[in-house]
Amino acid sequence: MAKDKLFLEAEIKLYSYSRNKIEVDNITSELKYIESKYQHQGYCSFPGESAINYSDVKVSKTNSNAPIETWLLYHDKEYDILLGKKSKLRNQINKIDNALKILSETELEIIKLRYFNPIPWDNVSSKVGYSKGHCKSLRVKAINKIKSLI
Repeated sequence: MAKDKLFLEAEIKLYSYSRNKIEVDNITSELKYIESKYQHQGYCSFPGESAINYSDVKVSKTNSNAPIETWLLYHDKEYDILLGKKSKLRNQINKIDNALKILSETELEIIKLRYFNPIPWDNVSSKVGYSKGHCKSLRVKAINKIKSLI
């Protein structure tokens, strides 16, 4: 049976799932580092932090002590890039998590074993108690169920 384009794309996304979760954690660490760098220097508060004191703000570009002005002038573009990348990865992870809810327990187990922490088909079949051929068949059925959702 030939695999269609959506099927192959779904497999790629499933294989990337664990790596994407790690990448989100790494990006989160990097964002916290960037935030601490600016907060330590007194430039600005980030979302979820205490509010910015607007009494310190001056409209002149020459006032280097204004927290908002400094943030806007020297804002780290990498921060925005990382936020966008994190958002995209989290969206992909969430799509997969949601799609997996429609699978049977056995289908879910096979997908997790084969894609999230890839192990050989012999090990997958022994863990779920079915033949290797049946496990491969259940995998195809599972991916066909979720391929349009992820």
